Amino acid sequence: MATPTFDLLGEATISGNATNSITFNGLDQSYKDLTISYTGKCTNASDQLRMYFNGVSTGGKYGGTVAENDGTDFFRAFNYGTMDKIYSSYNYSDSKSDKVTSIWFEVFNYTLSGQRKPFITKTAGAAGNTLMVGQVANTGALTSVTLDYTGNFADGATVSIYGVVG
Repeated sequence: MATPTFDLLGEATISGNATNSITFNGLDQSYKDLTISYTGKCTNASDQLRMYFNGVSTGGKYGGTVAENDGTDFFRAFNYGTMDKIYSSYNYSDSKSDKVTSIWFEVFNYTLSGQRKPFITKTAGAAGNTLMVGQVANTGALTSVTLDYTGNFADGATVSIYGVVG
């Protein structure tokens, strides 16, 4: 089995905190999988980072099941059913809002037409850990991705997008 390689397709670093949305258009279709990395602080403990593809953020085109803990011994699992966006909930209290969080979104077979796209999100931070598995109901190739934040991205937050080979 070949060792996967990650080729950087794009990157954005937030300067100031006046934006709540980042879009990468024209995703390179020569890769099999897509990995998106977010590293940054939370500006408000109740805010969420969300993701959607091809400009589709309505109509329940995403579904997933979540397992999470709060950094102690609390654990819960639940089914989101259908969603308008893929949510990454990683903030549990105001005391955690100044901590750096890392989130990985992995989307498999994003270039294939005629099938749904499975995904995994992994969140690691001071507020706890979250794992979501699900699928993108869009059966066409994914050509753009938008990450939006219910508040504003924090100054210095970085989003990187990689094409995966192997």
